[in-house]
Amino acid sequence: SNTIYSFALIGYPPNVQGSRPFLEIVADECLHQLNHFNMQELSNLVWSYAKLNHSHPELFGAVASRILELNPKADTTFNPQVISNILWSFTTLDEANEDLFRYIFNHIVSTNSLQAYKPQHLATIVRACVRADFYHPILFSRIADHVIETNFESFTGHAYSSLVRSYVIAGHDQSEFLHSAADTMCERDMKLFSVQSIANIIWSYATAREWCPDLFIGLISAAVDRRDEFQPQEMANLLWACATLGQTNADLFNAFVPVVKMKIEDFTAQGLSNAAWAFAVADIQ
Repeated sequence: SNTIYSFALIGYPPNVQGSRPFLEIVADECLHQLNHFNMQELSNLVWSYAKLNHSHPELFGAVASRILELNPKADTTFNPQVISNILWSFTTLDEANEDLFRYIFNHIVSTNSLQAYKPQHLATIVRACVRADFYHPILFSRIADHVIETNFESFTGHAYSSLVRSYVIAGHDQSEFLHSAADTMCERDMKLFSVQSIANIIWSYATAREWCPDLFIGLISAAVDRRDEFQPQEMANLLWACATLGQTNADLFNAFVPVVKMKIEDFTAQGLSNAAWAFAVADIQ
């Protein structure tokens, strides 16, 4: 576990000469010793394989079975970071296991407080639900209540983006959550958000048909200032979202015309269609 974890930390897949790939050899050895692994070691193992983008269904299935045998309240290594790493790893390699996910989500819900969970942990947990198509309404409600109660403390643009996008995709009753998030985002310097976060946040609110004027003013201003950093898909999402909510500010759309033209060859057919529709709605020729 520690050996493969070290390779994953530096992002270097070991390439050892021989008839079988090194990662396969390590997986076989781990399969024979999993009953000796604790939660932290299991987490490091699957995280390493996901980080190195090496799929191994048998290993992931065995790890899931081993975790289900352990008592999370008796294993002190079963902490928020371990939980989020396990969920991230299984969804990254499309190895989502319904029994495992239900087990972990029920454990999270059973805890008295989510105070130990950092914003990125919560964002990863909710995103894992969405990617695995496993909706857990009680978990979603608990997390929403927690972040609203703590006023989205320590949230970065990426954590905001990931969380609101997941709630919208899941279709959870999110109006209060989205408006609370918008209020706190307006207190942040949105020009420090990544352009991907800006585009995803606006897309999420447009998809939910939730209009928050101050939030959009801040995000659109940040988007115009950093328009050259946007990738085609991010531009398509941003422009579509603004047009969908009727925010056809001429300054915004005119600012993106030369950027779209410069990167037009890199748009997908759907992205180009969405951008063209948005420009038409904004009456930009």
